[in-house]
Amino acid sequence: MATEQPDVDDSDLVRTYLRHAVTSAEADAWAFALVNQTVIASDPIRAWNLTLALINAAPDDLLGYVGAGPLEDTIDIHGATLIDKIEERAAQDRRFRFCLGGIYLAAGYLPADVEARLIRASDNVLQPYPTPRSTRDA
Repeated sequence: MATEQPDVDDSDLVRTYLRHAVTSAEADAWAFALVNQTVIASDPIRAWNLTLALINAAPDDLLGYVGAGPLEDTIDIHGATLIDKIEERAAQDRRFRFCLGGIYLAAGYLPADVEARLIRASDNVLQPYPTPRSTRDA
């Protein structure tokens, strides 16, 4: 069972999340859960700032992990709201662009204009996966 850490600053949260990504230590599992909860339940700016902190702190070999986790979730939940920030960051930060290119995005999940802008921001690396029409429309 994961240890709860309700009062933690972002630098400790980021450091522990990234350590957990490497070690899978049960003692650090709270950070994984708290990052997920924060991204899913927070306002878009809070989710964005935490995600950027993770990308900035991650060593190169963990960028895919952060991209496929917190960045992907942030975009799934807040992508339409954050698209201007996403484009701006991708234009100036190759590490962010790398993460963006690795997210798993269902075609049609976000509005078409947002999806197109995400693809362009990733230098066309991001390729949304097709979904059956019945799944998208359900």
